[in-house]
Amino acid sequence: MKIKSILWRPIRNVSLKWLNYSRYIVEKKIFPSIKNKKVLLVGCNHNVRDYPKKLRKNDVYSIDINPEMAEFGAEKHIVGNVAEINKYFK
Repeated sequence: MKIKSILWRPIRNVSLKWLNYSRYIVEKKIFPSIKNKKVLLVGCNHNVRDYPKKLRKNDVYSIDINPEMAEFGAEKHIVGNVAEINKYFK
C-alpha cells in the first residue's frame, strides 16, 4: 500500500496539471495560501471530495443543490441553491 501511495502522488500531480489545469491551480497554488478563513465550496462531486481535508485549517462549508452530492461535501454541508446563500448565512 505504501509503494502505491509513493508512486501515485507524482503521477496524480502530473495528470492533474496537464489534464485539468484549473484544478491544478486551485489545489497547488490557491489552497495552500488559505488559512484560518471561512471557506464555501460550491458544487460537490467525486472529483473534489478531498477538498475539505485539504482546507482543514479553515472553517469549511459546502453547498450543492443535489442531496446525493452531500457525501462529497464538507462536514458542514448545505443542501440548497447557492443563489439563496443568504438564507443559510446571516
